[in-house]
Amino acid sequence: MENALKGLLLAAGVILTCTIVGIGFYVAREANATASVSAEKISEVRNNISDSSIVKYDGIQVTGSDVINLAKKLLRKYDSSKEAPVTVSVKTAKVDQVYRNKEYLSELTDFTKDRYINPSGIFLGEVQWDENDVIVSIRFVEQ
Repeated sequence: MENALKGLLLAAGVILTCTIVGIGFYVAREANATASVSAEKISEVRNNISDSSIVKYDGIQVTGSDVINLAKKLLRKYDSSKEAPVTVSVKTAKVDQVYRNKEYLSELTDFTKDRYINPSGIFLGEVQWDENDVIVSIRFVEQ
């Protein structure tokens, strides 16, 4: 009888150990899935925060000085040999121009140039995304 009791205790111990190990693997798998989803959400929130300074111009009317300031802010780091990840296009009565770097930024405030933007003019902003929901350009059309 004593051997049978020991056998039952050994079997119960093995079953209990297997159950605990199985629960451990299940918890680890669920934690990995949760961490993956959390990382995706954090990345999405980070992108939304970094794009918020551009997205706020989508569908609203702004002044020409806002257009000039945004173009300078986005493109000032990129010389003529580089291209910015976000382009700024401006359509005025005189020109429809796409700005990819800081090459022509000085002409935005020079009223003798065709690229001149009237600081008190009204422009409608439109943000354009690619298929991966990454902002590729912002367009301003003079109203």
